[in-house]
Formats: sequence, C-alpha cells, structure tokens
Amino acid sequence: ITEGHWVVLQNCHLAKTFVPTMERVCEVDIKQPDVHRDFRIWMTSYPSEIFPITVLENGVKMVNEAPKGLRAGVSRTYNSDPVSDDSFFTACTKQATWRKMLFGLAFFHSFLQNRIRYGPCGFNIPYEFNDNDLRISLRQLQMFLDENDEVPYDTLRYTAGECNYGGKVTDGQDRVVLMTILSVFYTPKILTD
Repeated sequence: ITEGHWVVLQNCHLAKTFVPTMERVCEVDIKQPDVHRDFRIWMTSYPSEIFPITVLENGVKMVNEAPKGLRAGVSRTYNSDPVSDDSFFTACTKQATWRKMLFGLAFFHSFLQNRIRYGPCGFNIPYEFNDNDLRISLRQLQMFLDENDEVPYDTLRYTAGECNYGGKVTDGQDRVVLMTILSVFYTPKILTD
C-alpha cells in the first residue's frame, strides 16, 4: 500500500466471508494519507449480490462480455488462449481432423453463448457457460485425437456435453437440448468437405 504496488483479488464473488473486510479496506484503509498514489487494487468477480455496492460505485469497472453473434464468437475463440498459441494450434498430430473439429467446437461454444440471450426460450434455466468450458474441451479434443487412431466421438460428446458444459446443466430438458446441439458438431459428418 505504501510502495505503490498493485494487488489482485480474484473471484471475489466466492469470498462471502471476506467481503466485509474488503469493503472496509476499500472505504477506509486505502484512503489514509500514507497510501502511495500508484497503489491499485484489481478485483475480479462474476456478477454477485454479495459484492459491495460502495466498492462498485467508487471503482473503475471493466466488463468482459461474450461477443454478439456467431461469427464474432468463433473469431474470439481463434484469437484467444489456447488456440491463438501457435504451439498449441499446430501440436495435434491429426491436423486436418483437428482443424475441422476445432471449428465445430468453436461454433458450438458460440452457439451456446448466443442461445443464452434468449432467456427461457434458449434454456429453461440460465447457465453461465464460459471460456473455461471451451478451454478444457479444446485440450481434451486435442488429447483424444492424438491418443486414438479413430476419432472417439462418443468420448468427446460425453466429456464436453456431460462433464464440461453439461456439468452446469441442472434441468433434464436443457441437458437433452445441449447434447442434441453438440451431436451436430461432434459427428463424422464434420470431417467431410
């Protein structure tokens, strides 16, 4: 605080017991005369009712929203980690299959992000599908392609649909919808030109 360093507090929405302390620090402690003028607190959080309003009112807010539209969503996937890392992108031993399946997964992720915007018409319950779901699915896709002679479609559908994305889905009908959408992209048809 006195030397002008930055402090990062990640996932503040998960620290319900720490919130009162965080609010006191932001409202009282960092307004003392011995606080360096270059000192900053950087906080990350999902939208949450427990996050103090006073901290939000007195801070600079940055929002990272999912891109609007399928094209923007697919483009964001290709321009973000890990796909934008050339060593990851070119590491798969089955490049033709990898690139087509990667596009299918990117399209699927973007499709889900856009479907959420339709509220109850998209899913019965609002879900927070995020880039972590995509990242783990990408890494698993690459791993399963490298480790198997044939594309293990059932395994890929299970890991992405039931575990990574589907792990957040609590409604039975939403799970059927999610798996049906995924089956459009994780299919042998995606490899045909």
